[in-house]
Amino acid sequence: MTVSERTSHSAAGTIEKTREKTGTQPSETETGLGHWRNRWQVPEKHAHLAREQGALPLGDGTWLGYRRFASEVEAERHARKYVVYNLLNFEIRYLGPEFFPDY
Repeated sequence: MTVSERTSHSAAGTIEKTREKTGTQPSETETGLGHWRNRWQVPEKHAHLAREQGALPLGDGTWLGYRRFASEVEAERHARKYVVYNLLNFEIRYLGPEFFPDY
């Protein structure tokens, strides 16, 4: 891995240094080799609802939604449609999207 520095002068007269790294591997989320799923905290009394929807239980009270998304943005956009309804009616909390690499 090599690191190089560039120095530039801004209009305000300050010096800005930019570091460039080469030889690093992009993360799996940057390459898109995987998918995103939404994670939900589901109370035990409503676990049957998650099961009926095809969610995957993780054993700690959290569940992964059955749908796979190509991006984090798509996953969150989909979850936003249901967050308030799930919370108010079933105490199901949205924990956010998770990335799963494809092997």
